[in-house]
Amino acid sequence: MKENNTFKDTNNDSRSFRKKRTGIISQIIRPLLWFLIILIFFEQAFLLAYFLNGHIRTKQMGAISLVDYTSEILEGYKSIGWLTDYWIEHQDDMELIYDRARLSEQIDKIEEMFPELGTYKSVTPELITRQDPEIQRLYAEVCYGRIIQEFDSLKECFLPRFLFAFKPYPDEGKGIFMITGALPDEKRMSEGGDIYELGFEIPMEPGMYPQRDELLSENGNNHRISKLWDFEFWTGDGSVHMFGPVYSPEGEMVMVIGASYNWSEFVSSGLDMMLILLLASTIVLILILKRTGKLLRQNVVYPVSKEQAVLDSYSQDKDPEKAVRGLAEVNSDNEIEALAVNFSSMITELDRYMDEIRHMTVEKERIAAELSMAEKIQAGMLPSEFPAFPDHDEFELYAIMDPAKETGGDFYDFFLIDDDHLALVIADVSGKGMPAALFMMNAMTLIRTRTKMNMGDPGQILSDVNNLLCERNDQNMFVTVWMAVLDLKTGQGVAVNAGHEDPVIRRGDGAYELIMYEHCMVMGALEDMEYTDHTFELNPGDTIYVYTDGVPEAINEAEEFYGTDRLQKKLNEFADLSMTDLLPAVRKDIEDFAGKAEQFDDITMLGFKLFRYRE
Repeated sequence: MKENNTFKDTNNDSRSFRKKRTGIISQIIRPLLWFLIILIFFEQAFLLAYFLNGHIRTKQMGAISLVDYTSEILEGYKSIGWLTDYWIEHQDDMELIYDRARLSEQIDKIEEMFPELGTYKSVTPELITRQDPEIQRLYAEVCYGRIIQEFDSLKECFLPRFLFAFKPYPDEGKGIFMITGALPDEKRMSEGGDIYELGFEIPMEPGMYPQRDELLSENGNNHRISKLWDFEFWTGDGSVHMFGPVYSPEGEMVMVIGASYNWSEFVSSGLDMMLILLLASTIVLILILKRTGKLLRQNVVYPVSKEQAVLDSYSQDKDPEKAVRGLAEVNSDNEIEALAVNFSSMITELDRYMDEIRHMTVEKERIAAELSMAEKIQAGMLPSEFPAFPDHDEFELYAIMDPAKETGGDFYDFFLIDDDHLALVIADVSGKGMPAALFMMNAMTLIRTRTKMNMGDPGQILSDVNNLLCERNDQNMFVTVWMAVLDLKTGQGVAVNAGHEDPVIRRGDGAYELIMYEHCMVMGALEDMEYTDHTFELNPGDTIYVYTDGVPEAINEAEEFYGTDRLQKKLNEFADLSMTDLLPAVRKDIEDFAGKAEQFDDITMLGFKLFRYRE
């Protein structure tokens, strides 16, 4: 082995990784070889541990199967819900049958009295409730006796510490034992033993069995499979406790199955041998680690420490030349030396990248500032002061927009053409970001300008604006528009829809309804398109709600759409609210529906309610 060469000084900064080296694996593997031979001797011991683990797993699976199978037995009785209630209500009047001969007598008796009985499990609550009380009692006693025998057989087969079923009353903090299994040498309380019987009450203290508490808090939902795999280790009695629900055919949890095993039974076999093997393997591993540690210090730790010191220094002073000189001093004749060479190359490249990042950061900040300014400009173009027309108390008007990005493509607008005519506009530009915002501002300005110049009905106005938008539209953007002009004196209106979402109208105190009519071509796509408008009338008390497709196409985490059906439902729920409260309420419902799902479209809404005609 080379001596005193770990920190050997050298000025050869251009050493190549092609230099032949023995390698760190070879330096360590040879001295470890003899120790590995010794470890082979202990292979059988570790195999024993493996099989012990398999034994424990088998016991666990058996316990799970016991709870699951017991639940299925009880759920096989179609009248299990009725039986549970009957057993509790008539426990003092019932004969608890544990003897097979006595059970056989009762079976013969009920079959004679109840010829349409069929199989006991197939009897429905409707059928048994139509019978007289004596038949009901015999049926309940026979079913109880049959189930008790099955519990006894299961306990004798699986050998749990306890196997029982109880009716929980979590609100009262108690549970009532229904069924218990007993081994041939065990006695129930009526026989002078300590095995609980029907009607015995037990306190249900929260926290004693977390799995049971969770099962009851969720009314057993989804516990048929998943919760049977959760074990509760109750240190107070050294047992493993498992619980599972029992459902009636109506889906109600009527009982809870419980099974308990002594934890010592899971691990007793092979434990002493495992302790011996653990002690022996620990001693061997200590010897191995001692020798390995010495080798690692010589060939790994010292060189890596040197590299770490150089890199720590570089993180402080950011001096690449100093770092490269320090890494050149690492000479371990293995992969760590090659790592030092790679670090030198990386630091050189990193220094160059840092210069590029500094330039990119400056550029990114400039773009962010421009986007922020564009967002402010766009927001400033939209009417945002409400009430918008304080001198006009004959109507209420409110609108909101939430862009999906810093700048969006949706917009709304409203303005008085003269004292008696009000224009309403809502639109959605294709795309997002800066291009959509610029196209939106152009479209909004053109529509407002043409309308105020009294260039004709909404259909003619959109036709003119469409031709202007088509000019120099190299990016092939388009915009959907809904526009209406309303006569405030008469309630007569003219509207046009250029591929936009259909409006929702509420007549007086009625319900909101989706008003669908023929759509025209979107604007900006083709020149010389004709936009056909239609007339409508609003009476005092009527409301118009318009929106962009970001509302019905909002998605939740399950990728479900908000939809127009839900929108109409919520509008009717909030129908008595003012426009200033209605629109935020719908937006809040969209946010609750979407949850954490990212929205990819702007959400814009406009609401108008006519109180009276203008005088």
